[in-house]
Amino acid sequence: MSLTVSWYPKSASHISKYIVRLLPEIEGEKEKIVYTGTDTSCAFTNVSYNKIYQFTVQAFSSEQGEGDQSDPSAPFSIDPIKVFTYARDFDDNGLIYWLGSDFGTSKRFRNPATTGKVEVICSSMNSGTPELATGRTDTEFNTYNTSKSWIMLNLKRYSIIPERYSIKHGGTSNKPDFMRNWEFQGSKDGLSWVVLRKHENDESGFSWSIPETDEDYQYFKILQTGRTSRGTDYLEVRGFFEIYGRLVRE
Repeated sequence: MSLTVSWYPKSASHISKYIVRLLPEIEGEKEKIVYTGTDTSCAFTNVSYNKIYQFTVQAFSSEQGEGDQSDPSAPFSIDPIKVFTYARDFDDNGLIYWLGSDFGTSKRFRNPATTGKVEVICSSMNSGTPELATGRTDTEFNTYNTSKSWIMLNLKRYSIIPERYSIKHGGTSNKPDFMRNWEFQGSKDGLSWVVLRKHENDESGFSWSIPETDEDYQYFKILQTGRTSRGTDYLEVRGFFEIYGRLVRE
């Protein structure tokens, strides 16, 4: 995410350049130059949420030389649009449930993948359809028995800083096949992926925390990296795919 800093020159002197500095949030740290140029605005990238930002501007004139730094801008921070907090497995507190309940205004849940709010795709389809992953009917979807099977969630117009995720896996047969080895990944564009959590021989259940990050993502993927509880490569899920964290774009 980025923000734009703008300012007005004090005089009509010929300005050869401006220098914009980001002031340190912690005493003792150094100022950071974030812009040098002749424009009276600049875009500051790599903005994090819940952090305090202050800037100064210094002008350099061909007539008067180096000017004084401006007074610091008023401190400000960027807050998330909405926070989704995990309470228990398969609760009603996540982003997917919020979307499926018409942004929390309806008691009726409609799968957001079938209404077009999000998109779910997969590496292959053996039985069921991938949209079942974001449903709440406890209906099984599974891929073919091939290595590196995956299922991907596209939030479309939404982006979230993830803190936790859930999914009901293992199928509905008498011999359910649970995930044991997989990666939970995030992406901003659906092309370049970051591993948010890696699972190896994991028998811990259906919901997992994500190491702290300030990055927001639009896409999330579960990539199976090893055999299941029954020694296969089927990826079997039964819905309740859910994301918790800080919503930053809608």
